[in-house]
Amino acid sequence: MKLVAAKCTQCGACLDVNKSQEAAVCGFCGSAFIVQKAISNYNTSTAVPGKEDFEIRAGTLERYNGASAEVVVPEGVKAIGDECFMDSQITSIAFPPCLRRIGNGAFRRCANLTDVTLPDELLSIGDYAFADCPHLNDIAVPQSVMSIGVGAFACIKTTSREVFANLERHRHEEARKNSLPRQLKMWLIIVIIFLLFPTIVQFLIRLLGGYI
Repeated sequence: MKLVAAKCTQCGACLDVNKSQEAAVCGFCGSAFIVQKAISNYNTSTAVPGKEDFEIRAGTLERYNGASAEVVVPEGVKAIGDECFMDSQITSIAFPPCLRRIGNGAFRRCANLTDVTLPDELLSIGDYAFADCPHLNDIAVPQSVMSIGVGAFACIKTTSREVFANLERHRHEEARKNSLPRQLKMWLIIVIIFLLFPTIVQFLIRLLGGYI
């Protein structure tokens, strides 16, 4: 059957779908979609104001080509690619709730950037992601963040102390979780030795008795 070009309704990736089917799953972001809606999205997406400003591939925003300094990242974007906005003239950025990763140098040297609100489910911030942004005075990082790269907030005048407090707390929790199995192993070895000790003693007595 003839395949129909379409775009995922969530990440915007180009798809090959069978138009005789009612629904399918995006092979890039895993989102379920209605086939007819995806086909319609392909036919009309270029007519949506601002849609052409974003280059999105498999859920990752790779480049911003727009002229607006106040950017609203489209729904469905799960990652900001490396150096995506580097050296741009944007003043503010709004992320979708589903964003999970901000790449290396994504907003580096954005001289006019003053307003950034990170989503509550963000997991990682890459190296130098917000470095050298002289007008970005403060940024609050959610507790969900598990990884902050080298120099991610370099040259920002003040960064919320909770950023590193939360990260340090997360590291302690992970260390504690990882240490628990080691403690169990140690106690297991002690119990085994304790149970086998009489047998070992008897064996040694018999062994040494043969030489006495």
